[in-house]
Amino acid sequence: MKIEIFDSHVEQRQVGGRDGHPPRIFYDQEAYAHLGGRFPSQFRLSHREFKNIYKPGQYKLAASSYRIGRYGDIELNPYELKLVPLNMDETTGEIHTAPPSEEKKTPNTSGFINGGIKSPLKTA
Repeated sequence: MKIEIFDSHVEQRQVGGRDGHPPRIFYDQEAYAHLGGRFPSQFRLSHREFKNIYKPGQYKLAASSYRIGRYGDIELNPYELKLVPLNMDETTGEIHTAPPSEEKKTPNTSGFINGGIKSPLKTA
């Protein structure tokens, strides 16, 4: 899933402390998740420290953002939601200049699409 952050604007909010604990401060950042529809869905990323805000760019969820729920299902861990650059390989830490699907793409000049179906469109 692609997640986009368009700017570094952050809003600060304070959650009141309970049982003698001091209030906590969160830094909320606007982000957009591409869930397969025509438009991305806006959501809020909350950070406990200002230094953890993300720069504008395209990201994906880090593997550490998932956990196994109490019934054995997979779920997002709302307290450890982390993003990594969209073009980063999490196992090696390498940044790719192009997505792996586009690195060795050659143009199709045969006039056929999808493994041999003739395209109804004429090429110039």
